[in-house]
Amino acid sequence: MTVLARRRFHDGCISLTALVAAGLAVPAQAADAEAGGDIIIVTSSRVNEQTPITSSIAATQPQSIVNRSVIENVVPATADFNDVILLTPGASQTTNGNGPGLSESKINLRGFKDGNYNMTIDGVPFGDTNDPTHHSTSYFPNGTYEQIVVDRGPGNASQLGQANFGGNINIYTRAVDKDFGGRAEASYGTYNTQLYRGTLQTGELGSSGIKAVLVGEHKKTDGALSHSPLVADNVFGKVVIPVGQGTLSVVASYNNNYFNQADNNGATLDQVARYGKGYALTSVDDPNFAANPYYQTRADWNFTRKRSDFEIVRLQVPLTDRFSIDNKAYTYFYKNYTVSASDSTTPGATQSASPLVGGKPTKIAGDIPGYIKLNQYRVYGDILQTRYDTGFGILTVGAWLEFSNTHRYRYDLDMSRSTFGDGVILSRVDNYDQKTTGQIGIDAAGNPVTGPLLELNGQPVPQNIQFDERSSWFQQQYFAQFDWKPLDGLTITPGIKHVDFTRNILSPIATQKARRGTDAEANFKKTLPFLTANYQVHGNWSLYAQYARGFLIPALSNLEVQTNAPLIPDPTTTTNYQVGTVYAADTVNVDFDAYLIKLSNTIVCTGPAGALCTNTGNPSTYKGVEGQVSFVPLAHFTLLANGSVNQSKDDVTGFRVPGAPTYTALAGALYNNGRFKLSYVHKFTGKQYAGANETQPVGAYSIGIASAEAGFGPVAVRVAVYNVFDDQSVTNISGGNQYFFNPGRSVQVTGVLRF
Repeated sequence: MTVLARRRFHDGCISLTALVAAGLAVPAQAADAEAGGDIIIVTSSRVNEQTPITSSIAATQPQSIVNRSVIENVVPATADFNDVILLTPGASQTTNGNGPGLSESKINLRGFKDGNYNMTIDGVPFGDTNDPTHHSTSYFPNGTYEQIVVDRGPGNASQLGQANFGGNINIYTRAVDKDFGGRAEASYGTYNTQLYRGTLQTGELGSSGIKAVLVGEHKKTDGALSHSPLVADNVFGKVVIPVGQGTLSVVASYNNNYFNQADNNGATLDQVARYGKGYALTSVDDPNFAANPYYQTRADWNFTRKRSDFEIVRLQVPLTDRFSIDNKAYTYFYKNYTVSASDSTTPGATQSASPLVGGKPTKIAGDIPGYIKLNQYRVYGDILQTRYDTGFGILTVGAWLEFSNTHRYRYDLDMSRSTFGDGVILSRVDNYDQKTTGQIGIDAAGNPVTGPLLELNGQPVPQNIQFDERSSWFQQQYFAQFDWKPLDGLTITPGIKHVDFTRNILSPIATQKARRGTDAEANFKKTLPFLTANYQVHGNWSLYAQYARGFLIPALSNLEVQTNAPLIPDPTTTTNYQVGTVYAADTVNVDFDAYLIKLSNTIVCTGPAGALCTNTGNPSTYKGVEGQVSFVPLAHFTLLANGSVNQSKDDVTGFRVPGAPTYTALAGALYNNGRFKLSYVHKFTGKQYAGANETQPVGAYSIGIASAEAGFGPVAVRVAVYNVFDDQSVTNISGGNQYFFNPGRSVQVTGVLRF
């Protein structure tokens, strides 16, 4: 941590302490926790008990509450949280096609890509430290969460994160039960997929009131793609301890993954024509290997090891009848160690590497270039929220402080001359093909300045190092909102949030874009207004409206080439307008909304190596209508439908935003009488474009998921079929020539023992 960062962290802690002190000086009354902190309890009705996806009549923005029943009874046992989120309106998904939960996936929400919306776990925002993107195979697998709430909007001022204009996906960890119990699961399916999971609820331990839930999981598969196995292990625990009238809870999750995958994966049309849609990697043991011109796709040359952990200590205490505090101290860690060939799309004979020959870099045609890549970070933070019941409304005041420390590097290899075994490098030969001169800054006119690429100590950057970068941030967010109830049934919530975010780069060797030693800092400040309203016309019908300003902190890469620049780009911003209604009767739950989002201050990086990053991108408009309905016509039987019609366009060119489908839709039916559980859901994703200016069209596609379970006392057997109709359509195109497809039909059989 730099001296400046330490000082700011110290000042922030003083501010947070002062905030606590100010709160303690005010008499208060404990209030129910809000959506950003706890599992939402929907108004009790038959439909809310039976259906897996609903909305609350207290909602102030479009919302989908996805319950544990979806996680256990609808999606396959191996599915990740994005497979669950996909079932909500406006959500579309991309994967590399290896199977449900068997590779990393991404969600687009209303056309906003991953990194343009927030994701939280028990109210704690998390994401990468170069930009706020997420990894679906890390931190929290299927058995660790109880509920997912998708808020399609910025939320109130108390909703925290770095990208609150694209929405908020809030994951809530497993609930603890007051009674002892548990379940053991074993699953086997297509692609030699295996899952073993144990869940233990301790119940209340004696008179202490302490209770806990523990989950352990082991998952492995050969994968739907060729030579693309995955092994994943997770241990999760949550303990809840009574503290006076409040609670102290501790959550911890530890995750390890190993898989074979090219770093820049996706098959070209030539590879698909030769080997089919399931082509990804090959093996020297494959009889077709000698005839495969793409031998840089060898599985032993392309592998990743990931390790992550997440810990939260949360104290919720009502201090008086009117005043309560909720404090979360947390830390999380992520390490991605990847070995990969540089270009899996190019025939090997056309590639070359430059090992040292006679002490000098010498280009050798036919040698395969590759690299070692590390992305490792640790994040520490604290979120304090105080709530005071004034008698005519609830005042919420809080703060979020967070510090990160990141190390990222990429060292080039000559794959042909290095040796590998069992996912490790046995002997390493470097590839010295990086340039010795290049961009070193930008002049006052914004033109690139070139020169020798030097470390901070004045030595040349080694030619086998693309970058070796260390960075950090310290961010502060302070917020206040007031839930004012001027009339019976009407709640108006104005709010304000101030963001102060400082990003630092201290890279003595080289950064990713500038490829030279850099010591730089950028500070971003923004004050954002929020206003929401909810009017409960009757006990089961409400109307809601929202106005909010959103923002997105610039990515680390926007600072990497700006050392000598006259300008650091400002955050991208949005103005959000939404209206909607929720009807929650005994047998039906309906949510319908319309939204308009104006996006501006878009960052565009131009010039050599993307040297000049400015807020000169075209503004764009996102608008649409969405709806979801759950209907219980008969006992134990639920009909489910939702959908959206979306339009996301560049205001200047009129072209659609890449990755934004024209519509989404879902239809399903579920039956659950306790012993027998049957479900079928079908998700449709409309046409979109993968490239700018409506190039590279991606046609509509769909996924059907069927599940059936029969219980016999404590034992149950479940069969889940993913992609029932075997739709293997294109779902995404990357880099102009790499195609991704829906994975083919797969079946998983799961045995469950409850106790």
